[in-house]
Amino acid sequence: MVESSNGYSDKEVGSNLTRLREAAGMSMEMLAAKMRDVGYKWTKATVYNIERGERALKYTEANDVLWCLNLNPGYLNEFSMTAPEVELDIAQDNVWKSLLKIFKDIEGLQASIRGLTMSINDPTGPISEEKLDYAHKVLKDVSDQRILLYVKEKLEGQLPSCWRPQKASHGPDYVSLGPNPLESSGD
Repeated sequence: MVESSNGYSDKEVGSNLTRLREAAGMSMEMLAAKMRDVGYKWTKATVYNIERGERALKYTEANDVLWCLNLNPGYLNEFSMTAPEVELDIAQDNVWKSLLKIFKDIEGLQASIRGLTMSINDPTGPISEEKLDYAHKVLKDVSDQRILLYVKEKLEGQLPSCWRPQKASHGPDYVSLGPNPLESSGD
C-alpha cells in the first residue's frame, strides 16, 4: 500500500472515490468515459485500479474527476477523508439537495396555485358549478398553511432540536424551522 505525502494511502483515496462515484450514480465505465471526454486515457480498468488503491490518483486528475462527478473543487479534500467523514459529507449533501428540491417543488406548487386561481377568477369559457366548487376546495386545502403543518408533522423528531419546528409570533398556525445551526456556529 502506497501512502501519499498527505498521510493517506492510495487505498483510502480509492475507497473515497468509490463512495463519491456511487453517490453520483455513476458506473466505473461512465466515469472513465467522462474522463476520456476531458482528455485522459482512462478505461474502466483505470477507475478500478484507483478505487482498489493499486494506482495513485494524481492531483490534476482529482480536480477533473470532481468535475466529471458534477462536484465542485471543494470536494477535493474528500479524497483524503476517512470513510465515516465521506459518508457524513454525502449524507449532508443529500439533505441539502433534498431541501433544494423541496424549495423548487414549492415554487412549482405556487405557480400551480396561481394558475388555478386565474382559471377560477378569469375562466376562458363556461365551468360547471361542481368543477368550481372542487377548485375552491383544492385552493382551501393548500391554504391556511396546511402544507407547512403537514411538513412539520413529517419532520417531527427528524431534525436536531435547534431546527425542530417551533411556534412563532406570526399566528397560531405559523411554523418556523428556527436558525440554521451551521450558520450560527461562530466560525
